[in-house]
Parts: sequence; C-alpha cells; structure tokens
Amino acid sequence: MNDHPEFMIPEKTAGDHGHLAARAGISAVPFVGGPLLEIFNALVTPPIEKRRTQWVESVAAAIQKLEKNEHNLVERLQQDETFQSVLLQASWAAVRNHQIEKLTALKTAVENAAVASNEAQLLFIRFVDELTPTHLVVMNFFVKHEEEVAHQESYQKLIETFSAICNQEIEPFFFKFICEDLKARGLVRISENIHDLPGVYGESMLLIEEPSKDPKIIVSNLGHSFLAFVLTSPLEGEP
Repeated sequence: MNDHPEFMIPEKTAGDHGHLAARAGISAVPFVGGPLLEIFNALVTPPIEKRRTQWVESVAAAIQKLEKNEHNLVERLQQDETFQSVLLQASWAAVRNHQIEKLTALKTAVENAAVASNEAQLLFIRFVDELTPTHLVVMNFFVKHEEEVAHQESYQKLIETFSAICNQEIEPFFFKFICEDLKARGLVRISENIHDLPGVYGESMLLIEEPSKDPKIIVSNLGHSFLAFVLTSPLEGEP
C-alpha cells in the first residue's frame, strides 16, 4: 500500500513546529544548550512518527482487505475527494489521540468511508476527535437500549440503568455532561422536563405535570448513523 503516497498523511503537525520552536528557544537562551537541549530532545521527541506509522499501517491493512471485495478500490478512492477529506481529517485526529477506543473508531470510519463516502462523515470524524471514549460508551448504551431509556424520568434513574446494564460506574455530573454533549450535537434528544440530579435546582421541578407516555429520550437518525459509522466495520467477521 506504500505505492499509494496520496493516502499518506502529512509528515508534520503543529506539535512538530512547536517542538522545533521550543528547541530554537532553548538554544537562544544564554548559557542554555548542549546537554540541556539533548535532554529536551530525548524527552520530547515528536510523537507524530510513532503514531503516524501505526495509523498508516492499520489503515493500509484495512484498505488491502477491502480490496478483496472491490478490485479497483484504490483507483476509485484516488478520484473520491470526499473520501480523501475523510481520510485526512481522521488522520489528523489519529495523531492527536492515544486512546485505543478513539483510534479504532477513526479506523472504522475510514473503512466505512472507503465503501461509501458522504459529507456527513466529516462531521462524524470531528465528533470522534472532540468526544471521549466514555461518550462513545454512553452513546452505544443509548442506541442498544433505546426502549429501556426512552421513558426514564430522571438522570438519576438513567445513571442507575446505565451502571446496571454496562456494569460501569460513572460520576453523576460527568454522565450528565456527556448527555448534554451528545444532545448538543443532535445525536440524542432529551426532554427538558427530565428530572435533574438530586440537589440541582430546575424550574421544571416546581411544575406539576401529568405523567406522559411520550419518550423523554430519543436517539436521532443522526445518532444512529454516527454510531454505525464509527463502531460497525464493514470488515467485521472477516479474518
């Protein structure tokens, strides 16, 4: 796959330029240099090379597997500017991240974009870059257990359901923060009248409302598409 340099990500990032600038700054300080500069170089070797190599190898291997189902895949992708934008954006995100969950999500996104690309995928790549692995876990929980969470009356009950199903403890206010993040991106819709965490004031808590059978939490179509794009690989089940 190294025969296709157009799929290689740029060699330098802002972090590299910052590294060089810092080196220059140290060299410019009177009486500072030599051994101190070498220590700096030893401790702050640009991380991009290791991450870049791992990323390129993983993406190249995935494309090679996809080629088994589409002989002219690489040639097609060379002409697919939307895919190349997705690849570049995912690559920049990959060299900025170390969490295996996010790197896996980014690689899965590239695999899906190679099969069929569209502009919404650029938005999804940005979401992966901005969110934490826990965001993805909570989003996956919402999608897989949509019926169980649809009529939850409070964040407290929602957290209890999450902890019971996922066997994972989470700080309540961090959980709510994640929910607000997902809501702000249009991935889930959460009713304004869902009760807040204990001890948090909210105007809706002062209202007397008739019980509603309407869902309070809904995963949007965008949310379903996002999660499928970053968590469901077209290579699943293949050796």
